[in-house]
Amino acid sequence: MDIINLKERPDVCQQLAHWHYQEWHALYPQDSAESFLQDLKKSLGDRDIPSTWIMVEGDQLLGSCSLIEDDMDSRQELTPWLANVFIHPQHRGRGLGSQLVRAVMDKARQAGVSRCYLFTEDQSALYRKLGWTVYEETDNHGIPVTLMQMEFSA
Repeated sequence: MDIINLKERPDVCQQLAHWHYQEWHALYPQDSAESFLQDLKKSLGDRDIPSTWIMVEGDQLLGSCSLIEDDMDSRQELTPWLANVFIHPQHRGRGLGSQLVRAVMDKARQAGVSRCYLFTEDQSALYRKLGWTVYEETDNHGIPVTLMQMEFSA
């Protein structure tokens, strides 16, 4: 298993955008499959945020995790966000998501991020095990979510 920057494998953007759209389009009803792709392509630039890391095994794409500037229309003042945490269903249940999140958290620390946010519909227990704390219970486009934060020590 390797975790690499999406910049090294831009050829997987289309597949990844398709997976993300299938998984989360209800949370982003204003977005299309094409807008999911365009958002991912923003990670191909030279900045630390936005950036996306992917987990691969050989040539096989297993999942992704991103650092982005904002992820909730109702919380534009909070930044940056851990987002796009996705492991393909065939590879879930093996701890790969936790491994990927830890790796991207390390990338955030290295980039000088002092605090980061995420929201989840149903994985707050997993994120708590990884050191995240609940910021608030809220909703995103009518869907109940847990908004969480991570404070990185200096």
